[in-house]
Amino acid sequence: MSTVCAAEETETDGRSWYLGAGLGITELDPDTNNTGYSVSDERDTGFKLFGGYDYSDAITFEGFYADLGSAQLTSPFPSQPDGTVDYSTLGASVLWYFWRNGKNDGKDMRQGLQAYLHGGLSFLNNSSSVDYSQNNGAQVQYGVGLEYGLNNGIALRAGLDLYDKDAGMVFVGVLKRFGIKSKRKVVTEPEPVIEPVSEPVIETVATQVVVVPEVVVSYDVDTDKDGVVDRLDECADSPVGFAVDTKGCSIIEFNFGGVNFEPKSYELTDESKLILDEAAISINASPEIQKIEVQAHTDYKGSGEANLKLSEQRALSVRDYLVSQGVRENRLIAKGYGESQPIADNKTAEGRAKNRRVELKIISEEPAGSDLDEIEPDSADSADSEKPGPEVAP
Repeated sequence: MSTVCAAEETETDGRSWYLGAGLGITELDPDTNNTGYSVSDERDTGFKLFGGYDYSDAITFEGFYADLGSAQLTSPFPSQPDGTVDYSTLGASVLWYFWRNGKNDGKDMRQGLQAYLHGGLSFLNNSSSVDYSQNNGAQVQYGVGLEYGLNNGIALRAGLDLYDKDAGMVFVGVLKRFGIKSKRKVVTEPEPVIEPVSEPVIETVATQVVVVPEVVVSYDVDTDKDGVVDRLDECADSPVGFAVDTKGCSIIEFNFGGVNFEPKSYELTDESKLILDEAAISINASPEIQKIEVQAHTDYKGSGEANLKLSEQRALSVRDYLVSQGVRENRLIAKGYGESQPIADNKTAEGRAKNRRVELKIISEEPAGSDLDEIEPDSADSADSEKPGPEVAP
C-alpha cells in the first residue's frame, strides 16, 4: 500500500497585515540661521519601526516610527558650547506599488521584486542639548523604495525616506506578513497495490473408496405416507395430507371464494384477479401438479342451457387469466358445469351464493370429452346475471 501526499495552498484574498523594522543612515539639516550655530556633522544612524495593511495589489497603508539620530552643532563663540539636535518622527503614509516583476496570483500580492512610491504626513520631534529652538509639527513625508517578497510572507525592503526639508534616511529592513497563503500537506486515500495472482497449484489427492452397505428396501414401505405402498405408488412424493387415487397421485380441490365477474359478463373483476394471482403463484410453485381442471358453477336461477353456457365462458375466462400469469396452458382444462353440481340449498340466498363458485381441481389424468378449448365466448346473457358477481364458498 502507498500513501500520496500533495501540497495544497490555503485560499486567501491576498490582503494581509505586516510588521517590520529597518536600519539606515540619516542626513539631518536643522535650520541654524540666526542661532550662532553651524552644522558640523549632519549624518548619523537611525532605525525605523513600521507596520501596515495591504489593501490591494497596488495600495498599502502604513504607519511608522523613526529615530533619525542627531546632528552635531558647533558654535564659533567660546562662551557658547557645542551641542546636538535629536530627531524622531511618527507618521502614516500610503504606498503605491507601481511595478512588479512577476504575476499576481491573487493570493500573495507582494511576492517577488516590486517598486513603490509613498507619501504621507509625519510629526517631527526635535530635542537639543543646547539653547536651540526648532519648530515641531506636521510635515510632509515621501519617498521611494524596492521590496522583494519571499513565498513565506517575509520580505526585504530598501528605501529612501524624506521628511520635508529637514531630514532624510536611506534604510534597509525586513518585514513579515500575516495571512499569506501557506503550504499544508493533504494525505490522499491509500492507493491499493494489486498483488499478482499466482497460478493455482493443483494437488493430486488419493481417492478413497467408500463401501456403502447394501440397503434392503421392503416392497411394503410407504415413503410418502399416502396409503399406497411404494411398489404401487406412481406419485412417490405426493404432498402429505392430500387425498390420493389408487395410483398414489393427489386429488386436490381448491375452492376460491370471492372470484366474481362483471354483471352480465364473464369478465373478471379486479378483486377476482388478485385472488387468481395468488392461485397462479401456488400452481407455478407446484411442478408436481400435472393437470388442473378449472370448474365453473352457477345456481339454478334461469334456464339450464343459459347457465351451462355462462359457466363454460367463465371457466374459459379463469383459465385464460391463469395462463396470462405464467401457468402453462397444457396444465389447465376449462369446464363449465352450470347448475348441475350444487353444494348448498338453491332455495336460500345464502345457498345460491355458495353454488355460484369457481373451483380448481387437481386431477391425475385428463378427463375424456373435454372440448371447452374449442368454445369461443359470446355475449353473457345469463340466467344468474341479475345477481351480483358470484361468490364462492371457501
